[in-house]
Amino acid sequence: MIEFKNVSKRYSGNQAIDDLNLTIPTGDFFVLVGPSGSGKTTTLKMLNRLIAPTDGNIYFNDKRLIDYDLTQLRLQMGYVLQNIALFPNLTIQDNIAIQAESLGWSRKRRIERARTLLQQVDLDPDKYATRMPSELSGGEQQRVGIIRALAIKPKVVLMDEPFSALDPISRKQLQDLVLRLHHELDMTFVFVTHDMHEALRLGQHIAVMRLGHIQQVGTSAEIMQHPANDFVRGFFENEHASRMVTVQTLLDAGYGTPVTTPATLSATAPVRELAAALQTTSAVVVATPTGSQSLTTPDLLDYLATKEAD
Repeated sequence: MIEFKNVSKRYSGNQAIDDLNLTIPTGDFFVLVGPSGSGKTTTLKMLNRLIAPTDGNIYFNDKRLIDYDLTQLRLQMGYVLQNIALFPNLTIQDNIAIQAESLGWSRKRRIERARTLLQQVDLDPDKYATRMPSELSGGEQQRVGIIRALAIKPKVVLMDEPFSALDPISRKQLQDLVLRLHHELDMTFVFVTHDMHEALRLGQHIAVMRLGHIQQVGTSAEIMQHPANDFVRGFFENEHASRMVTVQTLLDAGYGTPVTTPATLSATAPVRELAAALQTTSAVVVATPTGSQSLTTPDLLDYLATKEAD
């Protein structure tokens, strides 16, 4: 478990984090979301002591971070950046195993671990292990960045806006990948994003941040159905230009399940009306020329994950 207790951070008079109290359960997929300047990346970087708090304490498994040996602490925390930063002069398998090498793992063990991880992210090790980073696409490089962070089996994986530079299709594929990895691995994921829809799609628990303060902590359903204030509600509604898109767009994309229940929303309604309706119910029945279709919160989030933002 990770706990922030009365944590603050100031930069030359600027209050980046103000009296933060937050608990991240062990094994959770926890998302920090908020606009630029909200303090989410500062919060993440305090976890592996890249940034030190000005006040308060952070605890990891009931021990203050400051009381850990820094090297030993960071060995327990994998780190994935938006800028993948693979070593251009090393093969993919050597990039993956770079931390294992520093720990003295034998070359045979490092290669076996790298090949196993490549298979886990659907990159054939026979094709990819000995390639150079320049031979991979951006999405493939980010997959390697993710498994590099997993190579020595850390307890926590920190991810700082890892998909924000990718196209919508690649972004959704990698969202699916990290959800699968989290399901398969006994690790805590802490994920930073500025995209509320990405947060809602990924997070078991989500902390919405603004100007160094927590606005709401909850599950996706709690935040969509019961936003704590106007900021949380508006942040979700404004994240995409959904006012110009109708519910029919989701149906045309293959979302929805045929039902015989009476409809409560027209297919010509804008997506924002669907989002508002889903705040009070788990499914909305839409009237179409061919019959009623039921749309759910996962349908909406999957659609938004692949929609190109304006």
